[in-house]
Amino acid sequence: MRFYPDVTEQFHSTLSPDEILQRVQANLAPGFSWRDLFKSKSAAPFQGAVYSDSFEIQRVISSRNSWLPQIKGRVEGAPTGQGSVVTIRHKLHSFTLVFSSIWILGVGAASVGAVWSSLATGTINFAGLVPLLMLFFGLALFTVPFWLEVAQSRPLLTRILALEQPKP
Repeated sequence: MRFYPDVTEQFHSTLSPDEILQRVQANLAPGFSWRDLFKSKSAAPFQGAVYSDSFEIQRVISSRNSWLPQIKGRVEGAPTGQGSVVTIRHKLHSFTLVFSSIWILGVGAASVGAVWSSLATGTINFAGLVPLLMLFFGLALFTVPFWLEVAQSRPLLTRILALEQPKP
């Protein structure tokens, strides 16, 4: 598993670019309304928008998840003239990325101070281990939920859009 929560992949499909975008549109939930708070989960697996040659979507979930990947896709005709090439990027929302980075930098600085203090005194202060535990927790919180969500959305997209990994 990679550490940084951002991945771009390229796929091939036997479908035309228009068919790809129509399939994405067909699997989008309607926009949010306040009545959605009292309804069950939408039958459509994604929500977002489709444009002339791209789409921006995210998975529909029944709760809030700041680490839910933002999925951006670009659809182009295949160079062979048959099918299409779909480039999909999973990334964190910018605010979540900035907030998590600042938090990890702050806890990382406290961890360095705690280690420095332990080395200078020659004793291990268990209260000084708290910043290290917070750092490891933050790193796990920063990456694991994102990659779990990517692992759930990738097969959905692959099935819906009839995508195949390119052969090397």
